[in-house]
Amino acid sequence: MIHSSEIHPIYDYVAVSRLPAETMTVGGLYLPENRYNSVGLKCKVLAVGPGAVSKEGVRIPMEIEVGNTVVIRQWSGVKVKTLDEKEVLLVKHEVLEGIYESN
Repeated sequence: MIHSSEIHPIYDYVAVSRLPAETMTVGGLYLPENRYNSVGLKCKVLAVGPGAVSKEGVRIPMEIEVGNTVVIRQWSGVKVKTLDEKEVLLVKHEVLEGIYESN
């Protein structure tokens, strides 16, 4: 096993950790568990690969950076358990649904 800070994705992969699901809407309504588990997962970007390589051999830069908060699809990525008890997901850049904010 490795520490979460030692994960360095390759190509267009991104290492993310899940953030706690929001159980209440802005208006104060509570979401049932099956509802907030069925939408995309809000995650914090821990590490970003250098980007994919095109057929011409040119590196395609990544659009996200470490610290961004992103949304990924429910069952995407590969789970990695780390020494510091974090669950890190390795996902391809194209699986990301959107960026919430940039720090």
